[in-house]
Amino acid sequence: VIFDRTERWAIASDNGFDHIYVYPFSPNSRTLEGKSFATPPGKAPRHFVFHPRAPYFFMTNEREASVSSFYFDSNTGELRPVQTIPTIPDGYSGPRVAPSNIRMHPNAKFIYAANRGDDSIAIFSIDEATGRMAPVSTVKTGGRGPREMNFEPSGRYFYVCNLQSNEVTAFAVDANTGKMTQGPKADAPQAACIN
Repeated sequence: VIFDRTERWAIASDNGFDHIYVYPFSPNSRTLEGKSFATPPGKAPRHFVFHPRAPYFFMTNEREASVSSFYFDSNTGELRPVQTIPTIPDGYSGPRVAPSNIRMHPNAKFIYAANRGDDSIAIFSIDEATGRMAPVSTVKTGGRGPREMNFEPSGRYFYVCNLQSNEVTAFAVDANTGKMTQGPKADAPQAACIN
């Protein structure tokens, strides 16, 4: 569950039922009543992130190895799909991929989606005017089972929790291209969450 950029709406994903729920939010209310939006069956919408300036959010699909972008109307709470794009290259023949976490660079020009199974991070540029994405690169995580990940505030460094190999991998990030280069790793038993 996250808030939209106006913080007037709470949005929740339901990967078991293939739905997105939108609730008007009031800090004085103890209840949530909202709208339900179906996503295509079998995609399993999971983690998502809102653009800080544009009316779009971006979401991983856990059972399809893809990310989707949506337009969100902060006046009405309505949403509409914009684009869905694979997180793995054409012709991929490795293990089954189940995307997990998604993060946006602090400059809001790029998104990063973790590919469990391929042990990689898919990087996409964002068109702020349309909400459409374009592939930049795919980078191995330096470990196994990427779970969560995050930027430090400057956006120069990115950290990936490799749950299955018990470590956190650091990456240096080029804010102009979105590309990243692997740096050092640190042992972290069952590394799963990072803030």
